Amino acid sequence: MLVFHFGRSATRLRSTFGLCVLARMGCTDASGRTGPHFPGKVELHVHLDGSIRPATLLDAARMRGMDIGARNLEEFSKLFCYDKKEEHSLIRFLSKFYFFLPIIRGDLPVLERIAYEFCEDQARQGAIYTEARFSPHLLATSVTWDEFQEHGYVSKEKRLADEKRPETSPSDVVKTICRGLKRGSEAHGITVKAILCCMTHRPELSMEVVDLADKFRSDGVVGIDLAGNEVALPMDRHKEAFLRAKELGIHRTAHAGEVGIAKNMQTAIETLHAERIGHGYACISDSGVYDCVKRKRTHLEACIYSSYVTGALKSLELDQHPIKTWCQDKVNCSLSTDDPTIMQCSLEEEYERARLQENLTRDDLVTMCFNAARSAFIPEVEKRALVVKLNVIHGTSIEY
Repeated sequence: MLVFHFGRSATRLRSTFGLCVLARMGCTDASGRTGPHFPGKVELHVHLDGSIRPATLLDAARMRGMDIGARNLEEFSKLFCYDKKEEHSLIRFLSKFYFFLPIIRGDLPVLERIAYEFCEDQARQGAIYTEARFSPHLLATSVTWDEFQEHGYVSKEKRLADEKRPETSPSDVVKTICRGLKRGSEAHGITVKAILCCMTHRPELSMEVVDLADKFRSDGVVGIDLAGNEVALPMDRHKEAFLRAKELGIHRTAHAGEVGIAKNMQTAIETLHAERIGHGYACISDSGVYDCVKRKRTHLEACIYSSYVTGALKSLELDQHPIKTWCQDKVNCSLSTDDPTIMQCSLEEEYERARLQENLTRDDLVTMCFNAARSAFIPEVEKRALVVKLNVIHGTSIEY
């Protein structure tokens, strides 16, 4: 069974894991500062299941009586947090999810807790508006995923515990998480909406994702996404679902041009009718696609440290990230974390990295906040109100 030493672990984590894990645990940074350096952030690309507090995951494992082979919180976190010595690849990064998703999938009280705590963590980092994305099917027990059975991190004990859990549907998952996000938003004075993810390698589930997005619009679902390994299968296998979403007035984003080619971005924009692109770094290498992005004002959801971890970029050297060029070219882009717990990277750190490593100015960072607000998947009246709020926070007079 697990042995818990939260006090000593939290102390060690302060030097080992940095701001991200500390934030997910509800701690301050090393200087004792509790407020954000850069308030008034808007984050559009963050995966809820990649933003869970390690302590919450550990509690969930304990409640299920699972022995996950760790004596304390620090050891536990190392099992799924990215280590800088590891291979930089999207496949390696995605494998992290197959360790901890069996711990939480189908556990509705834990999922609601995760959603609520996410709002608290966002508020602490100065994010006034966030769109958190997740796959309803990955978190439900009524859907079978071979990855959980095949991946080395998933023990027989985890599989047996998963089989004993009462069956929960994707609809149950969405309802529960939306409730947690609503409670958390109200309690912490921010706004957090939900985006539902279709999975690249499971196109047969995408139409149901659209149906769920339509069903739960009034509960805070604002759009759909296409997530996963973009090079695994052709993206156009999801075109019917995304066309249906467009017809229903459901907003659309898609992971493209992250580790794949720029043409994937073109497919996402033209075939999937994507209004935003997750990552999109490859467009720099294709002038035709880049011109299309600029002409259509397609919003690019950039995640600096994530692009290094997934192998999308080979270096974090100064001025090497496409976001520098995007800002110079006035591209419609913004800054997000992607999966902060796994990456061990907070939103605060991402803004500092943009300023120090990519030589972006404060004006660049403020502009990206306004870009995100104008590209949010909410009604125009709400976007205008968000822009007004940002102007007050940043002391600007930027028009909608």
